[in-house]
Amino acid sequence: MAAGLSAKVVYSRLSDQGAGAELGSGSATAFALDAGFLYETPWRRLTLGGALTNLGPNISYIDAQQSDPLPRNLAAGFAYRVWDSPYNKFTLIGELNKELVSLG
Repeated sequence: MAAGLSAKVVYSRLSDQGAGAELGSGSATAFALDAGFLYETPWRRLTLGGALTNLGPNISYIDAQQSDPLPRNLAAGFAYRVWDSPYNKFTLIGELNKELVSLG
């Protein structure tokens, strides 16, 4: 079993001018965390993995009432080594992704 965690700073710039009567710089900064795991199962040829990405506060350009969520995502997958010889390898992989729009 292996696990990982990463942190990142998100900087986004949309426009130099606000829309209508709104004033602001059109840029925003936020932070986010990613977490994942990799599990080599007792069946030697099968590996499972998963990740949660962009976990953090909403990003705000003008004010907190108009903040937008980061594109949070949940991913799960597998890799199955069908054929593994010194000269040839064949691996079957699959992945499922779910966008987490209501989290946070």
